[in-house]
Order: sequence, then structure tokens, then C-alpha cells
Amino acid sequence: MPCAAARGEYTARYVARSSSAVVKAPVDLVQVRRQLTQLADRGCVTELIEHVLNWLTQLTDAHHALALRLQTALRALYGRKSQKVSSHQLSLWLTTLLDADEAPASQLPEAPPDEASPEKAEQQAPAADPPKPPKRAEREPLPAHLERHRERLAVPASERVCGQCGRDKSCIGYRTSEVLDFIPARFVVVEQQREKLACPRCPEQGVTTAPPDKVMDRGRPGPGLLAKLIVDKFEDSMPLYRQAQACARSGVVLSSSTLGDWTAFTLDLLAPIAARITERVLAEPYLRTDDRGIPVQDRKHPRRLKRGHLWVFVSDHLAAFLYAPDWKAKHPAALL
Repeated sequence: MPCAAARGEYTARYVARSSSAVVKAPVDLVQVRRQLTQLADRGCVTELIEHVLNWLTQLTDAHHALALRLQTALRALYGRKSQKVSSHQLSLWLTTLLDADEAPASQLPEAPPDEASPEKAEQQAPAADPPKPPKRAEREPLPAHLERHRERLAVPASERVCGQCGRDKSCIGYRTSEVLDFIPARFVVVEQQREKLACPRCPEQGVTTAPPDKVMDRGRPGPGLLAKLIVDKFEDSMPLYRQAQACARSGVVLSSSTLGDWTAFTLDLLAPIAARITERVLAEPYLRTDDRGIPVQDRKHPRRLKRGHLWVFVSDHLAAFLYAPDWKAKHPAALL
């Protein structure tokens, strides 16, 4: 493939030129042999060992640096498809590294000037103002949209009479303070009583109010309960079995399988809204997309668990999701 050949060519050039730039022998081998022979003839064993260790240290450091750069290039070239960079990005990256290796010393950035001594800095620094005491953070007011329950606390009867003249004191106002509280959610049973009318003389002319619209034709959950179920499950990441436990603490026994059926029903009910959101997202001129592998229960799988993928398509203000059973490109391509 042309792209693979190009990447291989850049990798080979990078490795070859990096090896020549990084691994530099201190002297040629003939001179090394001559120096070692002279040291051995003079009996300078300690100096001979120091020379050998010094050269080995330099070569080892150069080898590690070269191996790291080679590993990085090979990972970018032969890594996972989702993590690989394109051939253009790889060529730009390798070209930048090659240019950096060939840059002359005059083009390298100069070292910053030496910092002044502490004594000199202390003389040049202006006298600092004394630190100000930390300002106490102001308490933010409670949101105005919250429902307010007013409680008026009366002055005790023993203090409502003036101690000097004996007359009753008059109310001149209230000193108000606010307490943020929480009223726990509770289950309620809505009894829908449909009126029945009958004629005393004509029993066959009886009439009954038509039943109201229900979310579930034969189910008993109301819209508020289904909305809470969906929000707790997908917005707050609360599993269904924990929601069943929370319901049991409130005196309502609901199995997790029942909650699962209600969840599936609600998702089917919201499918047209999700489809409309997807249409609006795909109509945007600019999109960002990515996928994430997630475990999915599958009774037919040997481990009863398989790997699925959740794709997200993000516009400026909306997001659409797509589930795919595998990592094939045909699933997001079909949506796009």
C-alpha cells in the first residue's frame, strides 16, 4: 500500500538518521584498541576499566534513547487502528524530528541568563506591601426559583408585654433568615374516579366518563414515576436494583425486572424524540464523533457478555448516540 510504504520509508529514514545523530562513538575503533593496548602495557588497570566503563555508559544511554524513539515510531505505524495517526501526521512528525536533529548549534535556543543572586534580587525588589487580611467570602443567596415555605415564629407570651408601662408590644416587622431543606420524594396513588350517570326511568341510558389517557394502557406507572426511573438510571447512573431497594425503603416493592420492563417501554416511547435530535445533529455543518467500548449482556455468548460500542456525535449544542454491536465502520457510516 502506498501509505504503508511511505510510513515505512519515513520510519527507516528516521531510525537511520537518529542512529547517526544519537549513537556516536567517542573515537574510532582503531584508536580505541591502541589506547587500551597502551594502558594494558603500562599496567594501568584502573584507568583501563574507567575508560571502558565510560564508553559503555555512553553507548548504553544512546541505545536506550534510540530504542525509545524506535518504539514510539513503530507504535504510531503498527498500533491499533483507532490509535494510529495518519500518514500525513506521521510524516510531519518525523520530518520535524529529522530537522531538529540536523539543526546547527547556532539555531538552537539560547540558555536563559543567569538569575541574579538572592542578595541582589533582594536589593532590587521593591518593598512589598503588608499582606491584607483574607476577605471573607460572601454567602451566595439561595436560588429565587425555589419554593418557599414561610414560618412565622412568635415572641413568647412572657416577652410580649412592656416591662416599663405594662402595655402590649406591637409588631414592627420580621427578621428573616433562610434554611435550605429537602422534602424527600414520596409515592402517591392517584385514584381516578370516573363519574357514572343513569336515568331513574331509563336505565339503558347510563353513561360513564371516558378513561383518561395513560402512559401504559395496562400498566400502573404514571408519567412522573417513569421520568424519575429514566433520570436516575441514565443521568445519575443508578442501577435498577438500587432503585428497587430505594422503592422498598418507601414501602413499595418493585422488582428490578419490572423496572427494566418499564425502562424499555419508556425508551421506545422516547424513540421519536431521539430520532429528531439525531436529524438535527446530522444537519449541522461541523460534527465531532468518537466511540467507546462497553460490556453488553448476551445470553448467546459463551461468557454471556460481549463487547459493544457506543458512538457519540456532538454538535455545538446537541449530541446524538448510536449503539453498534461491533467495531465495524458500516454502523456510523450508515448514519452519516
